[in-house]
Amino acid sequence: MRVISGKYRGRVLNSPKTEDIRPTSDMVKEAVFSMLQDYIPGSRFVDLFSGTGSIGIEALSRGSDVCVFADKSKDSVDVIKANLEKIGASADVLYLDYLSALHKLRGGNYDIIYLDPPFANRDIKGMASLIIKYNVLDVDGIIVYESLHNKQDKPEIDGFELIKSKRYGTVSIDVYKLKSQEQMPL
Repeated sequence: MRVISGKYRGRVLNSPKTEDIRPTSDMVKEAVFSMLQDYIPGSRFVDLFSGTGSIGIEALSRGSDVCVFADKSKDSVDVIKANLEKIGASADVLYLDYLSALHKLRGGNYDIIYLDPPFANRDIKGMASLIIKYNVLDVDGIIVYESLHNKQDKPEIDGFELIKSKRYGTVSIDVYKLKSQEQMPL
């Protein structure tokens, strides 16, 4: 696992010592950041369900000003901290489940929230609802949702508009933009 582009390009990152953490493949990571290239520079990024931290580190490498990592696994938090130290970057790393992390990040006005939850927790509507409730995203913010591809229609999410959706092998990447207050139903 490595950093693909940017100022940390080519740096090899630590991998987890457990099978419970599944890093995003380089192919999918490259595709995601190709989709997000206009959003990354100067952004405030949240890597929720961080795992190894490779997504957030890629965002920092490509010009994100701030990245917050959050994971409920102690193994993940340790790997993220080691990877940040390895590349010489600093960032907040929260040892919290996603509910507690979103609550802590409330009012943060982040630009991008990357969601790659464990396969057992795929409640994108619930997560999006909490992101709105806690006012975590900036007015033009987006969420990026990584999931296993299925043939069903993409879920409509209250308060968000699906702006991009791509399939990469068995993985789907969906990008949802926060609707402006004028567009949101009362």
